[in-house]
Amino acid sequence: MAKKPFWEKAYKDASVSTFGKQSDEFNMLIKKLPQDAKVLDLGAGEGRNAIFLAKKGFDVTAVDISEAGIKKFAKIAEEKGIKVKTIVQDMREFKFNEQYDLIISHGCLHLIERKEWQKLIERIRENTKLGGYNVILVFTDKIEPSKNLKEFMVGLFREGEIFGLYSDWEIIQQKSYVFNDKHPGGIRHTHSVNKIVAKKI
Repeated sequence: MAKKPFWEKAYKDASVSTFGKQSDEFNMLIKKLPQDAKVLDLGAGEGRNAIFLAKKGFDVTAVDISEAGIKKFAKIAEEKGIKVKTIVQDMREFKFNEQYDLIISHGCLHLIERKEWQKLIERIRENTKLGGYNVILVFTDKIEPSKNLKEFMVGLFREGEIFGLYSDWEIIQQKSYVFNDKHPGGIRHTHSVNKIVAKKI
């Protein structure tokens, strides 16, 4: 039986927030998006970013492979009276039937093989509206992944690689950093991260 990542246990605990509050760039993006913006969050987990955006009135679809994560997400949304579409699905299998004003993949593309995330990024770019945005956060090979995460990090990005994939878009924000992360149960990790916010032009 394959080992499950730590977040699966946290997703089953309604009393904890597995990854904290929404990421800061969304405070900026909510001012740039149209009021009726369509948002897709691939790898939404328990919904920290998607719930924030849905609360602002955007049309949000959230996809995650974790049934526990989406179940927790849907419950939080229901309790807050937030309307959001949730889908339990591997992001690699998501069918793009429309274009979006914002597509998010925050901290999960490195969990799939390189050839798979290359194809997925192509689809993400293609299905973003002209003038729309992508927010992509990935872990890189600048430092070794933590021992208890290494087996899941099958598609680590090369440092700076994601930036080159958006060289033909307008770069709104581009960050490269190392941070220490703390999760429920006292679990700690150190990650090297690249994050990009880009506008399709």
